[in-house]
Amino acid sequence: MFIRIAEERKVIEPGQLRELVELWEQRGGKVPIIQDLVGLFSQINEDFNGEIFKPHPSERVRIDSSVLVRIIRRLYPPKSPYRFDVIGVELLGSIYERYLGNTLQLFPIKWLDASEFVLPPDLDPKYIVALLNSKLLDWYLKKISVRAYQTAFMYVRKYIEQLPIKLPNGKSGDPPEHDLILEKVEKIIQLTSRAVATKDVSANEQQIRAADRAIDTLVYKLYDLTDEQVGIVEGAG
Repeated sequence: MFIRIAEERKVIEPGQLRELVELWEQRGGKVPIIQDLVGLFSQINEDFNGEIFKPHPSERVRIDSSVLVRIIRRLYPPKSPYRFDVIGVELLGSIYERYLGNTLQLFPIKWLDASEFVLPPDLDPKYIVALLNSKLLDWYLKKISVRAYQTAFMYVRKYIEQLPIKLPNGKSGDPPEHDLILEKVEKIIQLTSRAVATKDVSANEQQIRAADRAIDTLVYKLYDLTDEQVGIVEGAG
């Protein structure tokens, strides 16, 4: 799921899992596809300087390649019923929590290792995920990072730790954008869950995109951007 979302969001090169299936077929199915999958996982783990694909004992388990091939094929059109580019932020949040950690402090943050930092226990991780997925911080990260591939950028510690994350202080004077952002995230979660339950991903697509745009607008306000500055960020997309 992480790889497919990353592909659709142009974080990594598209079709990587599908290419492994094609390679497996070219070899006549004689080489277990798990060998190539483990190689891909290892490369992604190295590229992202994290532990989401760190070595695991399950990689030594013998699995019928045809089963893995069927699963991978159902992650891509025309067999896949899913739009990975519009999957709700809550799923990304659960993945990011593994990749980035479960907790956090005001930046500069205290990093536990290359992929985990510490969040206050009373801070909703969905708020951080919303900021990280906003147009503004995405634009900023692209300004300070380097391309991993022709169209992908490196979302790793040395760049993420430079992002100016605005965290609430838990007082009544906190900016209203914090709560409003969380409301929009919850709306996206509800709409996405409903779409998955009805197996009709396109049903709520416009509402999901509208909520996503609303989060971007709230983030602009949170960071006190002028109309001219917003235009620069929006124009870059």
